[in-house]
Amino acid sequence: MISNPESTSTSGKQGPSEPARPPEAAPPRAIEVGFSRPWSIGLGVALALITAGTVASGARALVAIRDSAQVREELAAIHGELIRIRQVLESDDNPADDDDEGFDTQRTGRVDVSGAPMLGSRDAPLTLVEFTDFQCPFCARFHAETFPLLRKADIETGRLRYVAMDFPLTGIHRDALRAARASHCGEAQGRYWEVHDALFRQRGRLGRGPILKAVRRLGLNTARFAACMDSTDQDGRIEEGISRGSAIGVSGTPTFVLGRTQGSSVEGRVIVGAQPFEVFSQLIDMLAPRT
Repeated sequence: MISNPESTSTSGKQGPSEPARPPEAAPPRAIEVGFSRPWSIGLGVALALITAGTVASGARALVAIRDSAQVREELAAIHGELIRIRQVLESDDNPADDDDEGFDTQRTGRVDVSGAPMLGSRDAPLTLVEFTDFQCPFCARFHAETFPLLRKADIETGRLRYVAMDFPLTGIHRDALRAARASHCGEAQGRYWEVHDALFRQRGRLGRGPILKAVRRLGLNTARFAACMDSTDQDGRIEEGISRGSAIGVSGTPTFVLGRTQGSSVEGRVIVGAQPFEVFSQLIDMLAPRT
């Protein structure tokens, strides 16, 4: 059975799923009226729940007059947005007060990358391992904003190889396991990276139907793909990724290990969260200066 550490809060704009820290007490101010952060979070969550109730009422009306498949797709998108709202509201840190702790930490880890999907030259001097969850909005942000820059600047130039490691947070992301299976079903047809990118473009819409629709656009054998995704054949590989991440203390996504390539393993700096390109670029330049 697939299992891994569950996390219900995130860390500012970086986006790792980490345990919440108690907010620091603010100094008293004269003639000031406002809500403390816990009250703000509570109010925000309440508003999200009210929104969800309103959406549900509207959905019942939609079902009566519109095609059910289209309604289900719209409701899936709304559900994804509500999840993202909840994650932001429950975040312990204000993005404006982010201190880049994932970058400053000196924590290191060693990861065996044998058998994992790899992008770039096997002879690249550096390796970046990502423990990822296809339903994680912060992972999606990393792949939309930062990864294309890393790919062009460092992966395609031979300085860096990238390794994708499964770490679905099944406790909070109900479709994460299905999506992880789907990525390896794409690999079974020689199209891992195309399916990988397509899953992140789904923006959390990772039900069976939306995934198969996306795969059909890629020209894969959908009957074979569906049979693979509906089975547990890929679960051993997914469990291996979870085990490797747990061994170095991974508890949320995305979490990275960046270090020098050592054959089928890498030992290096642990980077927590959807850090910007500049953070990765600075560390890469420190480890392998440009010539």
